[in-house]
Amino acid sequence: MTHTYNVGIIGVGGVGEVLLKAFQEHPRTNVIAIHDANQAKMQEMSGKYHLPSFPDYHELLANEEIDVVYLAVPPKFHHAIALDIIRSGKHILCEKPLANSVQEAREMLEEAERASVIHGMNFPTIYRPAFRKLQDFVKSRRIGNIQEIELICQFSQWPRPWQQNDWISSREQGGFVKEVFPHYIQMIGMMFGGLAFSHSSITYPEDPSLSEISILAKGTTLGGIPIAVKGTVDDRLAEAITFTVKGDNSAMTLKNWKELWEITGDGQTKEVQLPAENHLALLIDHFLQHLEGKPAVTVTFREGYQVQVVLESLIQIDAVYNGK
Repeated sequence: MTHTYNVGIIGVGGVGEVLLKAFQEHPRTNVIAIHDANQAKMQEMSGKYHLPSFPDYHELLANEEIDVVYLAVPPKFHHAIALDIIRSGKHILCEKPLANSVQEAREMLEEAERASVIHGMNFPTIYRPAFRKLQDFVKSRRIGNIQEIELICQFSQWPRPWQQNDWISSREQGGFVKEVFPHYIQMIGMMFGGLAFSHSSITYPEDPSLSEISILAKGTTLGGIPIAVKGTVDDRLAEAITFTVKGDNSAMTLKNWKELWEITGDGQTKEVQLPAENHLALLIDHFLQHLEGKPAVTVTFREGYQVQVVLESLIQIDAVYNGK
């Protein structure tokens, strides 16, 4: 008989609601309680999805019927709440980045491993058909020997129109480097075994509270493949994110999270046809398989900690302030 798991959610903002719906639709999970520090938002989601809500997340953690807690609050609150979740004995799925510092991420990892709870992170792109096909092409050497990895992110505004909140525009917690880059750091690590940056130049606006407006960075995988990164916020540009793995036969570009394009040796570009799949359902499938001790593809707090180390080094190598 297939077991069904009860889920509690702490943080039901934009991304939190996306996963709430995914858990509600999954045949093996039931969302039975929610919490959000924004009481109005919590009541809105409680009414919309007909769910019990708790004004204090400790009350949610005291509910013995809950098996798994999904944590979707701003990064600087991950550490304290995650430790409470772990100490309550519940399994945890956490938003990225894992924490707001390497030290916090290390403490979360150590506590989760000490408590022997199942821990995972919401890195959903690796469950999309586009990434899985890209990974297959790299492994099969269809594109030949890898010559370079390139990430280019451009945004017409930051935060993006659908993502308007105070923390995501802040230098303390937000910016596209902390919000978007962890996905690609994790993907590079997953495909190539790790990476490190040797140079990073970041431009910040004059207001010290606001996040970056551009970055140029260089690094390598642990195997020595060059990595080039460029990111910018410019109202003259349309939003576009391209992640390209260049081989000596051809190149593959993951575009805007879900499209995959092949650039052949003679310069022709063609989109790779992909099946329609529910990547969030697959993420939940793998988390539950991990929980049950079955083979699974999950990003644990250990990988999340490694992403945090690379992310923090990327920000700290060489931050440039130009007052613009």
